[in-house]
Amino acid sequence: MRGVLTLAVRLAWEWWPHVAVLAVACGVVTATITGAMGVGDAMQAGLRRLAIRRLAHIDSAVLGEDFFRAKLAREM
Repeated sequence: MRGVLTLAVRLAWEWWPHVAVLAVACGVVTATITGAMGVGDAMQAGLRRLAIRRLAHIDSAVLGEDFFRAKLAREM
């Protein structure tokens, strides 16, 4: 176990600039992904609130598999 620990310390001492750059790059990538997910969630919640607010006064809806005829609207 001591040999592995010594090797790890030697490698960290020799390659510390590369390890530091890698750690910074990982931090930047993590921050970017986290920020994008936060913005996406906020945008989705805002659009959901907007849609619900616009649909608040609708009491019923007619659903169908095909398009409705224009004449049908006048008949109703």
